[in-house]
Amino acid sequence: MRFAFLELTESIFLVLFEADNDSEPDWQIRDKILRYLKYYDQSGKLFRVLFVAANSERVRELLRAARSSIPEEMHRMFLFASRQDFGANSLGEICSLCHSDKRASLIPHYADSGGVTGLLR
Repeated sequence: MRFAFLELTESIFLVLFEADNDSEPDWQIRDKILRYLKYYDQSGKLFRVLFVAANSERVRELLRAARSSIPEEMHRMFLFASRQDFGANSLGEICSLCHSDKRASLIPHYADSGGVTGLLR
């Protein structure tokens, strides 16, 4: 896992990178997501998790595995992208989301998101 810090006006926004090697079964992906959600509930700190997978097929597998663990109201907290898409346009709207057909950018559109508290929802 790698960390990146993004500054949004007066707030610091944490992005956690998960480099998926297609080595973890579904239950481990779900468990990992539940731990991130627990950390968020306990800390109240804003962050996003980007799973970068080897290819689009693995992205679809991760989305399927994660869907049951990610509450719909928190779907923007977890992003999924292939290495190819991330390498070609890392700040573009290349990330898939659970519970949504829309694509998202790693950097939230602050003005369109309802402010800091709306970044994950």
